[in-house]
Amino acid sequence: MNLDLGSTIWLSIGAILVFLMIPAIGMLEAGLIRRKNVVNGLMKGLLAVMIFLPIWFAVYPIYYGGILVDGLYPTTGDAGVPIYIYGFFIGVFGAVTLALIYAGIPERVRFGGWVVFSIFFLSTAVASSVFVDLGRGLPI
Repeated sequence: MNLDLGSTIWLSIGAILVFLMIPAIGMLEAGLIRRKNVVNGLMKGLLAVMIFLPIWFAVYPIYYGGILVDGLYPTTGDAGVPIYIYGFFIGVFGAVTLALIYAGIPERVRFGGWVVFSIFFLSTAVASSVFVDLGRGLPI
């Protein structure tokens, strides 16, 4: 399988732009909450990246391992994008989802509770959506 250069560049640019949304959400939220909670709010937004992406890259090859061809995720015909570019692209959407969820509940949840929820979210919602995306049905 050949490398699809156009798709690889497009996915890389898209993933970087989505990744930049995480601190942008934190800065927007910082303008909406009290001054004493700004650092806590920014930290919870960045915690989405610190928890989500490492765990995502650990389980990503398990989820998508069966459809890879020569380490590439198939796009069109006999071409594909590298597995970790595609994995980063999908992973940053999960991290942004966590940041957006927190942006809806600032100053209402404690830091420890947010960590527990983040891990729960990663282990249930994202895993279920991946299985549905791949056509395998829910893993329950």
